[in-house]
Amino acid sequence: LVIVGVTGPVSILTASVFGMSKSLGVRFLPFYAWSQIFAALMHMVIAAYGLCDYIRYITNFSCHTFGILIAAIYLVTGARGIGGYFSTNSDMD
Repeated sequence: LVIVGVTGPVSILTASVFGMSKSLGVRFLPFYAWSQIFAALMHMVIAAYGLCDYIRYITNFSCHTFGILIAAIYLVTGARGIGGYFSTNSDMD
């Protein structure tokens, strides 16, 4: 349920923004806050101009493709985490 629910894309976005802030050398929380403020403004403009009406021209294929993308990102992230755990803790004498 996490993958198909709301928390899946949000956690992936948060992890991506964290990685971007780390690579850019900026503080995470202000960077994350401003990116979310930009997203909120963009959503308000889209709603104000009624651009949501154009969703009828998009098939369910894009929704399913996005779901597969989210699932693939979770699988890769999990595999990296497990692989990293075993590679750093291989000397457990």
